[in-house]
Amino acid sequence: MKNLTLINGIFTPEEMKEVVINMISNKINFHHLKNLRNLEREGIEDQNSKKRLDELHQLKKEIIEMNLDENKCVKLKSTIEIEVVETIEN
Repeated sequence: MKNLTLINGIFTPEEMKEVVINMISNKINFHHLKNLRNLEREGIEDQNSKKRLDELHQLKKEIIEMNLDENKCVKLKSTIEIEVVETIEN
């Protein structure tokens, strides 16, 4: 297993929102394309991607609606855990 630090810094509230929303948007695009590819190949939507899309849209909305004091900074940390497995797990 490998842990990688993706984000570790101090940001203004607007910068933090920009960083997090961009990451979420990239995941939304990934699952949207995965769903479309599955629809084209198999004629059915990828249910895991559809479910994840709903979760990501909700998460994005929550970040946008966060009401943070613009005179303060935000500490933001994000770590990715990478583990090799035998099968695809959701």
